[in-house]
Amino acid sequence: MEIAKKAYDIIWQQPCLYKNVIIHLGVFHTMMSYLAAQGKKGSGFEEIVIEAGLCANGSLEKALSGKHYNRAMRMHTHMLEAPERLLFSEFVQNTQCTRLVENLNLTAKPIESDANYNEMLRVLESDDFLLLFSEYEVFKNK
Repeated sequence: MEIAKKAYDIIWQQPCLYKNVIIHLGVFHTMMSYLAAQGKKGSGFEEIVIEAGLCANGSLEKALSGKHYNRAMRMHTHMLEAPERLLFSEFVQNTQCTRLVENLNLTAKPIESDANYNEMLRVLESDDFLLLFSEYEVFKNK
């Protein structure tokens, strides 16, 4: 970010010479800005994060501003996962996919004792998983 500020100073001093120069901050700084925008004060986001135990009150401001990148990413990941879990629960309760979920649980049972790549791949490529996933996508897009 500091390098970008210096580059902008140079460009602003001689705009005609550098009219074709574009400063690109990169993905990291874009993500920090995005995280800061998501955590704007007054949205109720702060209260949810503290109540859920995702972040302590003392480090909340840096996480919400995007300055503490790892904590902010973890916090936002959990906040995104929560409505997805609620939606999936609603999907299972209101569709005829209960049998698929039960079959998938049986298929995935060996992973509890031996979580390895081949077992995971076997479950992810199973007909039950593929059908459940496609039905869920249809449900989400309604």
